[in-house]
Amino acid sequence: MESTFLIHSRKRARRERLGWIQHVITALLLITTAWPHVEHELNPLAVAELVAGAALILTAIVEKTRKTHARVAWLEIAGALMMYVEAIAKLYEPHHASYRRLSFLPPTVVLILGVFDHQVRERIRFIAGDRGFEYRSRLLKWKRVAWEGVRAYRITPKHIEFIAQDGRVSRVKITDVLNRTEALAWAEEQFRARGLVAAE
Repeated sequence: MESTFLIHSRKRARRERLGWIQHVITALLLITTAWPHVEHELNPLAVAELVAGAALILTAIVEKTRKTHARVAWLEIAGALMMYVEAIAKLYEPHHASYRRLSFLPPTVVLILGVFDHQVRERIRFIAGDRGFEYRSRLLKWKRVAWEGVRAYRITPKHIEFIAQDGRVSRVKITDVLNRTEALAWAEEQFRARGLVAAE
């Protein structure tokens, strides 16, 4: 039977704490660039830039005051909107048609990542299954240790160590785990349920 524990990443928390500053600066630059164009004539592109800048500031304020991360990454979606504005601007420049079409690809990728950001964050987890113990630290990065042949475990400041019958040691790095106490309590419960003993 598989059991899962969601990990709060130290690196990700640091990025989320400081990331809003970068977005506010970008938004202010975007608004100050668009404002002179709006004063002279109602240019749809400049209006879109103003809307994108305002959305960035608003979402940065919401993220900062709530100190939580929404199920949808609104900052990334606002960033994608800015990139769409730039892609639209390229439609009016003398570029090859394929280049103009390709300029819509990056904002589409950012938009998809923004919408699915919550699901990506939930992939950072410990998994204790029938075959072994797994730590998924990123979307495409994980460390897996099979239960077969493991007799004991040891928790150090930097790792969970799995000691095999022949003395070999497999390590899972845990320095990035922010909710360490809860995560290790859960892990030890899983180890004991599978007959592993704590090594000295």
